[in-house]
Amino acid sequence: MDELSLTQSEADTLLSMKKYHMSNRTYLYPDQGQKLTIPLFSEDKRAAFQLDINTTSVVASNCTYQNRARTFIILVRLDIGGPRHRNPDGMEIATPHIHLFREGFHDKWAFPVSSNAFRDVTNNWIAFEDFMKYCNVIVQPTIKKRKSTI
Repeated sequence: MDELSLTQSEADTLLSMKKYHMSNRTYLYPDQGQKLTIPLFSEDKRAAFQLDINTTSVVASNCTYQNRARTFIILVRLDIGGPRHRNPDGMEIATPHIHLFREGFHDKWAFPVSSNAFRDVTNNWIAFEDFMKYCNVIVQPTIKKRKSTI
């Protein structure tokens, strides 16, 4: 299987895998219009992941959080604010919504955000904390809030 291919079973395994931030580095939550990528690893360091924070330059409350594997494969993405999403079957999903990897479609399918997994998607900081839990980030990176963005 090449690096850009992934079965559903592999994607589910990677998403459920415990992830660890293994650095003492402190990050600063990105300002409006900026991005931040944080490296994560499986406990045995055999699998590498990226945790992305992308804030839009247009509307301060709009942002995207995503967890990637194999550098390019988006396992899960949470879109807060922004436009509706049209799924491959034509159904439109309002924002906020969550994209989950689906074999053959990658991250093209979106679903409404579950209130069971996400306490408050109107608060970017709380949504980010919940997103890390959703992605099974056990040892979380140290991230300082910016008063101007959260």
